[in-house]
Amino acid sequence: ANVRFSYVVNATDEEDDPLGTKNGNLTFSDDTNLFNIDPITGVIDFTPSELQAGSYQVTITVTDTGGGTDFEIITVQILPNLAPVFTVLPNLTAFEDIQYNSVTVATDPDNDPVMYFDNSTLFDVGIMSGAISFRPNITDIGNHTFALFANDSFGAITEQIIILEVISTNDLPQFNPSISNLIVIEDSEFKFDINATDEEDAPLFENENLTYYSNSSWFNISVNGYFNF
Repeated sequence: ANVRFSYVVNATDEEDDPLGTKNGNLTFSDDTNLFNIDPITGVIDFTPSELQAGSYQVTITVTDTGGGTDFEIITVQILPNLAPVFTVLPNLTAFEDIQYNSVTVATDPDNDPVMYFDNSTLFDVGIMSGAISFRPNITDIGNHTFALFANDSFGAITEQIIILEVISTNDLPQFNPSISNLIVIEDSEFKFDINATDEEDAPLFENENLTYYSNSSWFNISVNGYFNF
């Protein structure tokens, strides 16, 4: 139960389909409520629920264009198998430039081993551990919707939709280039242009949205990082 089942029924017919190529001249049918066989391809594809566990007698019939039929009675046995259940979900908040570490946990009612998967572009969940670890950057800020999956060893799967928010953090500005020791000649005018960048306020252009100041009594720095004295 809770595991997808897929099977292809094949049949041949001396007049309508001698090679078994399924040319559309044969029609398949069944007498069960468990599934609907594809009348053209003969494909049986369904996922039984836990409530459908049990043994069933099913008649599969194939009919040619002349009305001739053949049938087989098969036994379909659906074994009980419950899908895993998520019991611990990961932290729903992450911060830019800060390592995110969290874990998701799912337990299986039948005590089967559980494996984890995801469809996120931010990280890959640990297949056996359910651990999630990554370091978001400035391009990841915002809400991210993804799915976590827990599979048991028979293929029963549980899906959990997660919305993870990555929150911006204020990165410190950086002098670019860094300021080394300055040499000033007595009685000569000294000019200097300070440049800095900042990931949020000045990611592309130096001095954009940045404020400069100094504790010196000799000079004042202009808003664009220039001073002379």
